[in-house]
Amino acid sequence: MMTKTSVFAGIVAAAFALSCGPSNSGPVTGAKTPVIDNVAESAHDLFPLTEGNDWTYSSQRRQSFPGRPSQTDVSDRVLMVTKVTETGQGTDAEIEVTGEDAADTLLLLYRITDDGIYQLGHRRGDDKLMYSEPFLLLPWPIKEGETFSWEGNGPLLGTGAVGPMKTTVLVRGYIEVDTHTDRYKACRVEVTETYTFDDVEYNTAKVFWFAPRVGLVRYNESVRADTGAAHEALLELTSHTIK
Repeated sequence: MMTKTSVFAGIVAAAFALSCGPSNSGPVTGAKTPVIDNVAESAHDLFPLTEGNDWTYSSQRRQSFPGRPSQTDVSDRVLMVTKVTETGQGTDAEIEVTGEDAADTLLLLYRITDDGIYQLGHRRGDDKLMYSEPFLLLPWPIKEGETFSWEGNGPLLGTGAVGPMKTTVLVRGYIEVDTHTDRYKACRVEVTETYTFDDVEYNTAKVFWFAPRVGLVRYNESVRADTGAAHEALLELTSHTIK
């Protein structure tokens, strides 16, 4: 079991989720950055999970604990689709995360169906942290302002464990968003979670931006515990390969 002072180490990719503020991190120039505005015809277009597809991100992480200076880390993260399986329930994909200082490779597990994008959980080595049922991250078709709640067991950010959580999802719809290099018209979805682990209460906020024909172009994550510990993360797309 992780201690209360170390629960936030290395959790950025485990979500595969800074808070929900506006995006304005792109380069400042005299002319407006052209917007990449593709059209999605299905949920598959919002997150193209074809084997070999990859995305490289600029990653920023900040951790803070009461009585100690905050720690900041800047690096690159690469997500690559390494396995795709067509099942009777949809398209299941394993997404390998590289760029971490970890002995075992992290695999994010997703499912795409005609009804939307689902998170199944993640796996690192022999540790498999799964949702009790597929978690609907983004319903299809997109309905701006749609919100719904979910309760069940799932990966608890900052703990390395699975347990009960309460989750709310809000689909903001298509919004222009800056990444490390480009500006996209992307669907923004916000996820908030509350849970208790080892007598510590957690509140998390995650924001995903999915750009049609590209995939996840930006991701913000904030985790706060009632002990005063906090973790923030930002991923911004720098390059990608879509087959």
